[in-house]
Amino acid sequence: AEGPKILRTDNLGQSWYDISGFGTNTSSANGFPDVALNDLLVMPHDTSVIWAGTDIGIVESTDAGQSWHLLISNMPAAAIWEMKIVDKEIVMGTHGRGIWTTTIDALPGHVYLPEIVSSIPTLAGELMLNLEMKSAFDSTHLYLNGQLFGKLNQPSEVGKLKLVTNYSAMQSGTAYVRSFYNGVPYVSHVYNYELFNYNDAVDSYQNNFETATNDFDGYGFSEEVYFGFENAAIHSEHSHKANIEYEYILKTPIKVKSANALINFDEVVIVEPGISGAAPGTPEFKDYVVVQGSVDGKTWANLLDEYDASADEKWLSLYGNFYTGNSSHFRFRSIDLLNTFQPNDEILIRFVLVSDSENNGWGWAIDNLRIQTPGVLTGIEDIIVDRQFSVYPNPIASDAFTVAGDAEFGARLLMFDTQGQLMLDKELNTTDVTRIQLPWYVADGLYVLNINSGLHKETHRILINRH
Repeated sequence: AEGPKILRTDNLGQSWYDISGFGTNTSSANGFPDVALNDLLVMPHDTSVIWAGTDIGIVESTDAGQSWHLLISNMPAAAIWEMKIVDKEIVMGTHGRGIWTTTIDALPGHVYLPEIVSSIPTLAGELMLNLEMKSAFDSTHLYLNGQLFGKLNQPSEVGKLKLVTNYSAMQSGTAYVRSFYNGVPYVSHVYNYELFNYNDAVDSYQNNFETATNDFDGYGFSEEVYFGFENAAIHSEHSHKANIEYEYILKTPIKVKSANALINFDEVVIVEPGISGAAPGTPEFKDYVVVQGSVDGKTWANLLDEYDASADEKWLSLYGNFYTGNSSHFRFRSIDLLNTFQPNDEILIRFVLVSDSENNGWGWAIDNLRIQTPGVLTGIEDIIVDRQFSVYPNPIASDAFTVAGDAEFGARLLMFDTQGQLMLDKELNTTDVTRIQLPWYVADGLYVLNINSGLHKETHRILINRH
């Protein structure tokens, strides 16, 4: 009581001043009553109009706080606890007098503030910002470290917006945007960015994610052991959000080889499937995941067509029944970089998950990533080495088989079907025998075992014939 009710800042919080007329006095000099203030609403269509919800009703200013008066209306005198804009209406919750609404045609409908969700550098070290535009705007101004940096003088629709700058003066700092609708500014939160340096290009890369690394950067993904999975892997948020674009970028560029330029990994994809025959980018396509590459970090090319849960019958069943993923749902994927890029191109690689505003899915998991590594399996092919392990019996006529070997390092067995899909991932005893039980979903047929122990790699063909 007997003090300022509303403080205002014009410089992002560096300084504040009282607009309720109290200052250091016990009464207001501009008409604001000495009562409790519960809520405040600045009209988006005219920011000079301010409504203050108080214990005696709505106190209004039509000149940005220079003067105040009780709102003239048919509302009874009551404490106003909360005020919300819903489309063209203002909804007010009172103490003991129910909920009241009023229609103001000049309201633009609810306008959501723009949001900076992530930052990433180009290969040249320039700053890129990823924004979520939850409302449509006429133009957007970008501020870096408190200074106006540039203007996007064109409309932006609801969805994702990428701002690519030529700014590389500071590797860390602040950024925010002011987006305009009908001349009214809507200011995002202040985003603290920090740019990393890309590593030198390499010929190959592999990661089973069992050891924590700092090899990736992005938004919406993490490396963790998730419930239902035996080991760590790349996971999107589970469940993923609506109307988003997650990205996870490998910070080491890859120099494309002239042959065997393959990206191989295991994955689980449980995202909303689109309508059959729908084209990517249309509302009917729904959610999707995709792997992309770029020579500059600005323009990205798909390394394969976008896909969703319909890429695998099991994934589609899981999505339809609202189930979550686990290790048994991994499927193998192989991508040829030479279908998109030329030999000796140095490219960045990223994983992207995009969703619309409708149903959310479980998301995406990625494991055992291998890029242009020796001995990558694509179907049935032998790696010619001196074998240190034996597999028996072969053919296998029961639900189990034995692997025996003597190796200095830990050993791991990967079992693939003839389509290159991962069926089994098992750690082996290196100085003893390992009895391996076949999972229930492994059918009779021909399979390939890939056994890795340190730098040693070998393959075995096995035939399962239980009937």
